[in-house]
Amino acid sequence: MASLGKLCALLLFSPMFSPMALATGSSDTVNERFAVTRAEMEAHWRVDCDASWRSLREIANTFGRVGNCKIPPDLVRQLQLCEFIHQPPGRSSTGKCPDYHAAKHALTREDCDSVIPLLQSALECRE
Repeated sequence: MASLGKLCALLLFSPMFSPMALATGSSDTVNERFAVTRAEMEAHWRVDCDASWRSLREIANTFGRVGNCKIPPDLVRQLQLCEFIHQPPGRSSTGKCPDYHAAKHALTREDCDSVIPLLQSALECRE
C-alpha cells in the first residue's frame, strides 16, 4: 500500500502533471507566432483588403448625400480583419496605408468627415 502512495505522489509531482515545473524564466514560447505573410492571412480569412478598401471608397462617395456613414456589416468585418492583418495589435500604425484602424474607429463613431481624408491619403500612399 505504501508503494501505491509513493506512485501517486510521484505522478502528482511529475513534470507531466505540473505545468509550472516545465516553465522557464522566459515566456517567449507561449507568445511565439508562426511566420505567415499578410497574403496568407488574407487567404486564410477569405478577405481581400485592397478590394475592401475600394468598396469603402465607393460607399464613402454617398456619405454626404445620405447623411450618415453606415456601412454593411460584412464590410465592417472585413475592415476588422484587415486591421488585424496589416496593423497588428501592439505595433505602431504610423505609415500604414491604408489606415484600417483609423477608418474603423471613425466609422464606429459615425465621424464621416474623418473617413474621407483617410481614403484620400491612402491614394497617395507609397508603402
